[in-house]
Amino acid sequence: MWPIGWYHSVLFDKSSPTLRLLDRQIRRALSRGYPDDWSPPTFTVGDQTVESRALIAIYHALYASERDDWQLAVAELRSVNSNDLSEHVRARAHQLLVQILYTNSLFMMAEEDLNSSETLERECRELAVHALTAYPGYPWTAAVTHVCHAALGTLDFYVGDVESSLIHLRMALAEFNEIGDRQERKNRQNVGFVNLCYGSIAEGRGDVIGASEWYSKAIANLSGGPQLSAYCYLGAALLKAKDPKGARSLMRKALREGTQQRASEIVLDRVRGFLAEASIQLHDDQTAEQLLRESLSSGPDSPWKVRAAAWLAARARQEPRRPPRG
Repeated sequence: MWPIGWYHSVLFDKSSPTLRLLDRQIRRALSRGYPDDWSPPTFTVGDQTVESRALIAIYHALYASERDDWQLAVAELRSVNSNDLSEHVRARAHQLLVQILYTNSLFMMAEEDLNSSETLERECRELAVHALTAYPGYPWTAAVTHVCHAALGTLDFYVGDVESSLIHLRMALAEFNEIGDRQERKNRQNVGFVNLCYGSIAEGRGDVIGASEWYSKAIANLSGGPQLSAYCYLGAALLKAKDPKGARSLMRKALREGTQQRASEIVLDRVRGFLAEASIQLHDDQTAEQLLRESLSSGPDSPWKVRAAAWLAARARQEPRRPPRG
């Protein structure tokens, strides 16, 4: 899966020669199937240990997550729960599980699958609160707890508890800055969600310039669907700041990247919606109409399609108006 030396070990603590050798053996086997096939080492029943099963489960979760099979990733990480495990191995599974649960809870919320979103949120909150106090005083503690604070701060923000959210968001950034391992610092997705929440809070308080700065940081730290959402937030802020040219340029870039990534149509509908609004403010109703008709002709129904249909109907009556942002 990952060539030895290219993919960083999942071990927080490399002080045990036995565990370090086991981890290296697993990664060597996985490198044989890289990048397409899952090729774990074959252990005899007698050679299997709780540590080998746990490490293989963690690597399999990463493999599944890279292929957007987050349900399999979650199942693998849930299995890493033995009390006989080294504490740092269990902590790694908790860290990754919290991140997958809260980010997918947000994805479900965006796609209006609220029941699934709430189920993931409940599990994430319980695990994050536990992990915040389960691994105190280790050199790698902040690598775990900053993810938990990012998760709780983001979830609190989206349920409207801004004060609690800010406490966790501040802790997430402070603890991320405590991380000394350069490889751990490459996992910036959680910081990106923190940036996004700070931007939304600033915008809600009328600080559009500050919000734009936070959204720009979020774009730099996020990837995939979350990054496209950050583009939409920044596009909306630019429109609010009376900069439709800047918004149009930004959303054109977002649409190109989203199309290349084969992002979900619900996310692409949002991108087209903000690009259409920028076009309307620049008196380019023809481009806006083309974008909104494209939204109506692709993917499943969504609130954005309803808004697009309403604007197009108004235009057909020669009463053009801006599509609501939602």
